[in-house]
Formats: sequence, C-alpha cells, structure tokens
Amino acid sequence: VDDIVATPPVLGVAEGKAAPAAVLVKPYEERLLRMTLFREFEELGDSAVITVSATWRTTRTIWPRKRQVLTKITAKDVMTVLARAKE
Repeated sequence: VDDIVATPPVLGVAEGKAAPAAVLVKPYEERLLRMTLFREFEELGDSAVITVSATWRTTRTIWPRKRQVLTKITAKDVMTVLARAKE
C-alpha cells in the first residue's frame, strides 16, 4: 500500500512504530492499520461523507501497475468502527 488519503482530510493512517511507511500485503490478505482522526473531524456532522482512497502497486506482471480503490464512509460510520475497536 503506497498511500491512503481521505477527502476531506479529516483522518489518516497513524505513523510511528505501529504503522510502517509502506505496508506489504499478500493477495487476499487483510491488514488492519491504526487510524488517526484530525481535529477537523470533530466539526463534521454525522452524515458528512468522507472519501477514502488507497493506492498500491500490483506485482502480478513484470512491470508493476498502480491501482487505486475509492470508498465512501460517513462520519457516523467512522465513530461506529472506533467504538467497536474499543470493545
């Protein structure tokens, strides 16, 4: 995984020992990354939509290709995920 970006920029992937600069993921493997909420997140309403994009390079061919996936999540859904993670 080369990059994970949120629009608006209200959350990100935590840096430090828990989150390396690059993440190597095998095909069909899932990896949990620590999320950081920025102060601007608190200003969002529950129904605010956040678009999260992840970019990576596939190694299926000799020449790696860049791939990207976009997903949308609401601020309320983010809070639900965080609440479950604390359980």
